[in-house]
Amino acid sequence: GLPDPLGLPDLAWRLPSGDVVTGEAWDDRVARTLAAHIGAPGTGRAPLYLVFNGSSESVAFLLPAGRWQLEFDSAAVTGDANWISDTDQHVVARARSVLLLAELTSRRKRKTA
Repeated sequence: GLPDPLGLPDLAWRLPSGDVVTGEAWDDRVARTLAAHIGAPGTGRAPLYLVFNGSSESVAFLLPAGRWQLEFDSAAVTGDANWISDTDQHVVARARSVLLLAELTSRRKRKTA
């Protein structure tokens, strides 16, 4: 994605490991997991982390630095979620599910020269 004035991207596609998706990973026809780190340049809103697990197994995703709250879990009966990443920087997405997380305290820092 495009960087904001602080040098942070407005959108970054990530693997469960937290690594940025590369050209080779985009071409992987077997992989069924992906996350989108959606920044908020110019909006003043908290960044979001959207997790997609299309596999038949639960998968742990490494979250970006910060404190994250799970807002929605498609595998939950009502879709509601009540989880905050206080001590664990991983979130588990159950098989064939989508998660939506919001950053509670933004760690956005100025770009250094």
